[in-house]
This record gives sequence, structure tokens and C-alpha cells, in this order.
Amino acid sequence: MEIVAVALFLGSLLLYVSTMAPSVVPGDAAEFQFVPYILGIAHPPGYALYILLGKLFTFLPLGSVAYRMNLFSALWGALTVSLTYLIILQLSEKATAGPPSPNPSLRGRGNALLAAQGPAILGAATFAVSANLWQHSIFTNAHTLTATLAALALFLLLAWDRSGNDRWLYAFALTCGLGLTHHPLLLISFPAFAAFILLVIIPPSLPGRGRGTVIASKAKQSPTGKEEIASSQKTLLAMTRSEKLRKLATLALLFLLGLSVYLYYPIRSEPPFGPQGTNTLEGFLRLVTAQGLRMNLFPFSWREQPQRVLALKTLLGLQYDAAGILLGIAGAIWLALKRQKAFVLLALFFALNSALIMNTIQDVMKYLHLPFMIYAVWIGCGTMALFALLERWRARSRLKVALALLLFISPLRMGLLNLPRVDLGDYRLADDFVHATFDYFEDESAVLLCDWDHITPLWYYEFVEGRKPNAQARFVPAGTANPWLEWVEEHLDEGPVYLSGYRRAVADRYRLLPVGPFYQVLPEPIFEPPPMQYPLDTTAEDRIALLGYDLDRQVARVGETLHLTLYLQALQKLDEYYMPFVHLAHWYRFTTDSRFLTPFWVAGEVVAERYDITIPFGTAPGEYPLELGITSLSRGQDLPLSSGGTTIELAKVRVEEGQIQPPFTKNALANFDSRILLEKARTKPTIVRPGGTLDVTLYWRALQPVEECYTVFVHVIDASNRIWGQKDFTPLGGSYPAFLWIPKWLEGQVIDDRYTVVLDPQTPPGEYWIEVGMYGIATIRRVPIFDQKLNLTGDRVILESIRVE
Repeated sequence: MEIVAVALFLGSLLLYVSTMAPSVVPGDAAEFQFVPYILGIAHPPGYALYILLGKLFTFLPLGSVAYRMNLFSALWGALTVSLTYLIILQLSEKATAGPPSPNPSLRGRGNALLAAQGPAILGAATFAVSANLWQHSIFTNAHTLTATLAALALFLLLAWDRSGNDRWLYAFALTCGLGLTHHPLLLISFPAFAAFILLVIIPPSLPGRGRGTVIASKAKQSPTGKEEIASSQKTLLAMTRSEKLRKLATLALLFLLGLSVYLYYPIRSEPPFGPQGTNTLEGFLRLVTAQGLRMNLFPFSWREQPQRVLALKTLLGLQYDAAGILLGIAGAIWLALKRQKAFVLLALFFALNSALIMNTIQDVMKYLHLPFMIYAVWIGCGTMALFALLERWRARSRLKVALALLLFISPLRMGLLNLPRVDLGDYRLADDFVHATFDYFEDESAVLLCDWDHITPLWYYEFVEGRKPNAQARFVPAGTANPWLEWVEEHLDEGPVYLSGYRRAVADRYRLLPVGPFYQVLPEPIFEPPPMQYPLDTTAEDRIALLGYDLDRQVARVGETLHLTLYLQALQKLDEYYMPFVHLAHWYRFTTDSRFLTPFWVAGEVVAERYDITIPFGTAPGEYPLELGITSLSRGQDLPLSSGGTTIELAKVRVEEGQIQPPFTKNALANFDSRILLEKARTKPTIVRPGGTLDVTLYWRALQPVEECYTVFVHVIDASNRIWGQKDFTPLGGSYPAFLWIPKWLEGQVIDDRYTVVLDPQTPPGEYWIEVGMYGIATIRRVPIFDQKLNLTGDRVILESIRVE
């Protein structure tokens, strides 16, 4: 048993390390990479245990501190896999049976080993290669440790029940105390733990049926073969009051010993980073109870709970294939019939954690390790049930071996499928931003306003490597109606102000000049062209001058995105709506969404805008001219250029074969930037009353990883595009963002995404349409859509019509 557990640990660790991020990862990950190193305090609830253990791990002489902390997560992920194996083994009837036959045959030993170890290995291996655990085990986060502590608590309880040894229960009490100092999520599992303990220690009402022991009275085999009962295994009724109090006191003291890690907060009440004042009761409670994050809990009504269950079903289906799902169902039933106490423990644990997690609108995937782990246990139990059925039917040994090999195809296939999809071996998004910051602001003093994802990598370099850019990097926290605009106006008198990314609220008040990965805030229009890579000398109808452009590269693979920055100048006051368009194997007719529209330009003003040119799947490799033109949306025609014709060639772009070859469905309803397909949709009812509700289910297919978190919008509009009902939310009610620090949606995944839209009670009777689209959660820019001919044409899709009566 120990050898197999160690083998699973080492195998999982090797898998995770081989696909692990090599350096800094944005957002919470970067925070967890530097906070243990400096012994700070992380965002609420603080993560005291993680910080102290992580500090010890930073002493390892392996790579950078960021690499060591990534490895730290891999370690806990692999340990969780081993504990899952041990949990399943505790539930195995074969593992808990009496002593083996004194002279078993080789075949008999092989069958016994297969029946006892096979299901546990299968369940643990399936969990190891599941997308969610794998993804979180290859970059720094605190939640693989959460999974380890929860798995350890379950294992210790089951081992206590099986062996009747108080030491397991004492270790469980210590683990619970330690777990709370890491994250209070473990608290939601306490009712499940308590129910199990009560079932173990309280004797059944029927005489002769119960064990009635405080710690599971079990007969042990002495070396002579005679049964002996440990003195600590007296029945509950037989124990004296002092013995009961002594046991309870021991458990309480061990639990408090675990909780003593909380002393870290008052000791470090003035950390170099993190919440201050944790040496007061108010400050301590505010931190450990995460008071500032409670608005994320229970945002869904009772009417929406069925949708939360369906969302969990969808997420579960993204972790395990159909065979695993069926085995998990069978395993839960088998456990309910064979090991009722264990079933109560695991089922309550699954239900309580799922109910809380699915009623949260944060990144719930990091917490769903716990329910997903339970389902992996049920997969192992389902395999036990299958083997037991074959044994009852007296199946041949060869059939059992063949079945075992067939079952192990499932985790093997899942592993091969997920390997290229989750691999972060080349992931350097945070490093690229940090290096660009150091390079651009090398000789310029400015204020750089950043969101959480971009500020934490800069903090890592400051606290760990002692390096800061010349720019004053400032974190813009949420908390007001328009924080970005407020921070911009607060710092404008200090010098040039830059943003870490496009912000719609700022662009509505000030001009934004794209510079590398940044946007400079311009309080006033500029009339002199800024530096640019490629100057041009062309005009469109003597109204707009094409001054030049920047292009990030001239070689790209199919599915990748080019970034084109255009510099235009208004030669006169513009009354029409003009937009640039480009042609690169296909037409890219950009929408006006989040653009500084030409009627608002000042005569003589220089305007710079950044445009993304994604090379859609289906484009043949080759060399293509990148051509630019200007169109009048008001007149519906392309403008003649002074260089001749309606387009001018900017550069030659070589398009190479893509690394990803997704199945392209021409029958899809919409192709969002060649990243996500909307394959189909379902709306019911199609006839609704004013104030009524519509249920819209969208079926997305991920074509490739994205680098932005998207919000989905579902609108009910009339013929004049007026909105009479809408629902804007991240997918699966906030449970499954397309991107959060790393790409979450993986190539080939299909997501069933449900939305409930409430119509305005004042909606007039008539015909209405449902429009669907996506926009960046930070930028508010809509995701463009390719048509069937791979031309970029719009940013919304009309699903179908409904009637309001």
C-alpha cells in the first residue's frame, strides 16, 4: 500500500513538474509567490499555514523563488492524489477483509491485489489527470494545499473507523485546526465530520448490532493469531467519565494546537506586505473571516438553484469522461449499500461543499477540488462494485485483467488529451509585461496604474529581486463606481499617467494613446504624430491622413493574433463615421465598439487606435499582403486614397500552419475571433408575457486558449435594437471564466451555459429577437465574430425571434 501511494505521488509530481509554469504567473499566483518569501500576509483570509510552509520551501536551492512556489503547488497536488488513493483503499472490502489464505496461489494473490489495489489506483489516477487539479498543480496557488488538508481529514477519519486506533482521531483533530488557519472553507465540512463521528461512536438501537465505541472497537490479530483488544478501545458505555473527559480534552488541545498557527497574524501585525492591525480582535476577525469578500457569497436566489446544480454537472463533465461519470454514480450507490457511514461522510462532504462553492461568484474552480476529489473516490468505488459483480459471476481471471486494462484506458486517454492543453511550460505572460515595463520606463518617470493581475508580478520583482521600474506602479482596487477614472484624475498632476490595459471608463473622458502593452492617458488632444514604426503619406478623400502604423510581427501561425496600431489625423472636422478596415487573406471590417469615433475628433488631431487581427482557422498557410483602407459607415462605401484605389499595402505577412487544429464547425451559429464557437442555442419559451422569464442555453466550444476573461451578454431587443431584457454574466453563473491568470477554457471543451433573462414588465406585445455576444470583463470591448467565409463582420449574433403577448 505504501509503495503504491509513493509511486502515485512521484508519478503525479513528475507529470505536474514537466508541465509547470517556469516563472511568475499573474494575479493571486504572483502574490502567493512573494508573500511567503517575505513573511507577509496574503489577501483575506490570510493563509497563515500556507505562508509558513511556503517560507520553508523557499529555502530549497532550486531555480527562482517563483519556480519554487510553483513546485510547492505541484507537491500538494501530487500528495492529494496519493491521499485519494488511500481513501479509496480504506473503503475497499478487499483491503479490510481478514487475514489472507496461508497458501494462496500466484493467481489468487494477483486477483486479490487487482481487486484491492486496482480501483484505488484507477480513482486516484483519474483525479490526477483531471483538468482542474492538473491546472492548479502547475502554478502557484494556495488551493492544492486546501485539497490536501481536506483529503487528509477524510483519510484520517476513515482510518480511525477501520482500525479503531485513537491516534488517527487525534491526528484528525490537529488537521482540522491547521486547516482552518489555512482557509475557513474546511469549516463547511465540519457537519459531515460530526455526523460520521456520531455514527461511529453511538451504538445502533438494535442489540448486538453496534460497536458502540469512542474509537471504533476493532479486533486485532496478535502475532500468535489470537485476537486482542486495545485498552483504549473500551465501549462508550463502559468508559468512565474521567476517561471520556480525558479523550475530549486531548482532542480539544490538539485542535487548539493546530489553531495556534493563527498567532502568526498578531505576531506579524505590521508585515512588509498585507493587511495591517491584525494584533487587534477587530483586525484579526476581519482578516480570517474575509469580511471584505462576503459580497461574493450566495448571490443566487432559490429559483436559480437548479441552474447551479446543472452548472456543477457541466463542470464535473469537463473533469471526467462518460465512463468516469457512470462509474462515479455506480460507486456512490455501492457505497450507500455497503458502507453506510462512509457514504454519509462523503455524500455530506460533497453536498455541503458543492452548495457553498456553486453559490459563490469568485473563481470557484480553485475550490471545486474538494467535490471533484469525492467523485474520484466514487469512481474507485464504482470499479470495486464492478469487480465484485464479476467475482459473484465467477468470471475468469483473464476477464478481470482485461476489464482492468480497459478501465485504465480512460485516465490514459484523459492524460494524453489534457497534456498539450494544460501545459504551462512556456507560459511567461507576467514576465513579458514586467520586462516591457522596465524597458519602456527605463528613462521616463511616470505613474502606471495597474489592475491586480498586472501589479502583483511587479510586486514580486520588487519584494523578491529588489527591482522596481522608474514608473510609480499603483494598484487600482475596486470599491467605487468608477475607480479607474478617479485614480487617473488623482495622479494627472504628477506627470504622465499610463494604464496597464484599455479601460472604457477612462477612454470615455480622455484620449488614450496605445504604447506597447500600455495606454497613455492624454488630458488634451495631440496634434504632432508620436513615434511610429512605419510612416505613411496617404490621405482618404482629403479628410483623414494615414500617418503610419506599428505592427508587432510579420510572421504568425493560423489562430494567432497580430496587433496593428494605426496613427490617423483629422484634416478637417469630421461629420461622418469613418472606420479603418484591413484585408489579410480575409476582410476585417472592425466595429465601432470602444473606439474614439470620428465625429468627436478635433480638426488636426492625431488619433492612435490598436486593432487585433486574428488569423482564423481555415486560412491556408502562405504569404499575404496586409492592406489598409478607410470606409464611411454613414455612406456605406470605401474611400478613395491619394495613393490610388481604396487600399494601401502595409506589409507582407507570412501565415504558417497552426499548432492547434480544432474541428471547425461551419454549421456553428457564430465564430468568436476564432477562439470560441457558439455551436447551438436553445430558448424556451418562445412566447412570453411582459415581465416573464426566458431560459437561454448556449453551447460553447473552445477552439484555443484565450488571454482575457469574457462576459457573455444575452439581450432581448426589438426592431430598433432597444433592449427589453438582458443578462450579462461570466459563463456558468461566474463559475467558469474563460481566463483567470491562466487560460481556463481548454481546446475542445464544450460548455453548456444557461441564462435566465427577465423581460421588462412594460414590454409591448410584438416580435422580439435574442442577441448574444461576448465582451472583455476589464476592457468592455466586444469580441468580434467571423462569418462562414472567415471575414470579420460584427460583434453579436441574432439567435431567434420570440413573441411577447
